[in-house]
Amino acid sequence: MKERILLLSWKVPPATFGSAVIVANLASEFRGSEMVVAGEHISGLNGGPCAPNAPDISYLFSSLGPGRRGERWWRWLNLPKALWAANRLVRQKKCGAIVVVFPDELFLLVGYLVARWNGTSLYPYYHNTYTGNRRGIALAFARWLEPRVIRRSVCVFAISEALRDILAAQYPGARFEVLRHPVTEGLPPAPKTGHLVHDPLRLVLFGNINDTCQDAAVRLLRVVRSRPDLHLTLCSGQSAPYLVRLGFEGPNIRILGIQGGKLMAQIREADVVLLPHGLKGPIADIEIATIFPTKTTEALFSGRPILAHAPASSFLAQFLRARDCALVVGQPSEAALSKALDHMRDDPDLRLRLVRNALTAAQGFRAKVVATRLRGLLADTNMPSHGGRFEPSRERPG
Repeated sequence: MKERILLLSWKVPPATFGSAVIVANLASEFRGSEMVVAGEHISGLNGGPCAPNAPDISYLFSSLGPGRRGERWWRWLNLPKALWAANRLVRQKKCGAIVVVFPDELFLLVGYLVARWNGTSLYPYYHNTYTGNRRGIALAFARWLEPRVIRRSVCVFAISEALRDILAAQYPGARFEVLRHPVTEGLPPAPKTGHLVHDPLRLVLFGNINDTCQDAAVRLLRVVRSRPDLHLTLCSGQSAPYLVRLGFEGPNIRILGIQGGKLMAQIREADVVLLPHGLKGPIADIEIATIFPTKTTEALFSGRPILAHAPASSFLAQFLRARDCALVVGQPSEAALSKALDHMRDDPDLRLRLVRNALTAAQGFRAKVVATRLRGLLADTNMPSHGGRFEPSRERPG
């Protein structure tokens, strides 16, 4: 790399969820001479670099902690501090490119302004839609910020083809490329036979239960609670009282915290991986249709068959079906989910086929592959930092 990259993200290590996982995995493929990582320090979490010999992490400001009263306003009050710190990093570390992870608009604004002030190439890295998933004043601000960010960008990275296409339709003339979730986990060998299953059937669901998946996750939960021949382990960073309020309790349900590097071992204790993705809920339809949940990649790498509960029209369902790497239930039906679990338990050939295909699909998400693509895209788009010209679409997003 001729220029050092500033990888700017709201969530960074030592956090072990959401964008922090992607940042840690991507940064692990770069040296400190190639990349600087900067983000928000979450109160109560402590840690160092993403991995041995990986770039150090700088914290632009400290949060009050997720869910704390006034957290949202506290973050925006820290905007001047974040701008000063990011601007100082760019100048001190001689960063020629800023890759800013979205879904956090405060950091998107920081990346945009610092790139303008320093003439630095800007590369937004979209994990979610922006204007398509805002309302009221937040939507007005998004409609002000997003076109300016795209106009200033050399190239915009999107986590999925669906998200790339949505953005490209809104902003014709700008350049958009897919940059997938990077995963550092090693791939297990392809199995020769469908692994044996236990009685009761061991299921695992992992990650946070949020608005994008709560509806589907709770429906799967109701199936488990109605069947003593099933056992569910939930690996989540969320508090046990919160999960219990959602209904995750009972003799055949176990809650475990996410134990950093031990998550994959926890997943592989199961017979079937559950992958819920919202069918109903407060999230905008365009968001459900385009996002590619981080947990999907870990499911692909697990070496266990996947049961996905997701809208048939979503990119996630289409991705999984096109590669035949998961059994997908697209309707909000507990009976259909129960039948699918029986099918998974009783058909070793199905389990074998799904696992083999999942491991093939996982190849494109290996951190080394994603980092190589990022290096190639940065080299290929080495152009004036103002980026290409475009005309924003007049259609309302979504």
